[in-house]
Amino acid sequence: MSGVRPGRPKELKVARAVGIVIENETKEVLESIAQREKKSVSELLRPVIDKYAHDHASSNDQARLDLSIESSEFMAMPTMGEILRPARLDGMSDADLEELAKAAKGRSQEIQAALERRQPFKTRAYPAIRWPDE
Repeated sequence: MSGVRPGRPKELKVARAVGIVIENETKEVLESIAQREKKSVSELLRPVIDKYAHDHASSNDQARLDLSIESSEFMAMPTMGEILRPARLDGMSDADLEELAKAAKGRSQEIQAALERRQPFKTRAYPAIRWPDE
């Protein structure tokens, strides 16, 4: 059997042992849990390690939204149509307030430009042209 030892789960065709250093107390707790659940310590830890590897395998260094939302400190940026009450603004950091102000200013400029495009040509940037009487 190439790479498969007797007693190893079939889903692990080729596996490598990895040594880790943990506190003695933690080791004892893991061994106690493993004995109670009739598993090896490796069988207890493998799903945890697999989940960690899966969650962090992406090369994306951005914070994961699902993990951020679970944090009690998470506060989403308000939408442009949201009424901003003082309590909401007081809870935002200076950096978030500056980012919000910059976005609002940019949005205001976009809306102003759209309104100007709707105006007739002569009322925009150029005054009406008067031709001399012939």
